[in-house]
Amino acid sequence: MVITDAIHQAVLLVPAAAWTPAIEPDGDVRDGAWVAELAGDVLKGWPKGLRLIVRKERPHPGTQLRITDADGMRITCFATNTIDVPIA
Repeated sequence: MVITDAIHQAVLLVPAAAWTPAIEPDGDVRDGAWVAELAGDVLKGWPKGLRLIVRKERPHPGTQLRITDADGMRITCFATNTIDVPIA
């Protein structure tokens, strides 16, 4: 999904303790990747029950970062309406 300025600013405000290690489909921890769920004003106007999950990960060597990346990490987001499912 497109990372708007509002989403980018919300990502920058996520405290370090809120990031959870990302998990691979086989259950192993994905080295160098973390996930968090965004909430609050960034979801204003979105359909009720929608969740916004953000992932940050170390980019591959030589990767050019985008303007929406933060702190040297590649940032990606996806929206879902699943409930009671761990985000990792």
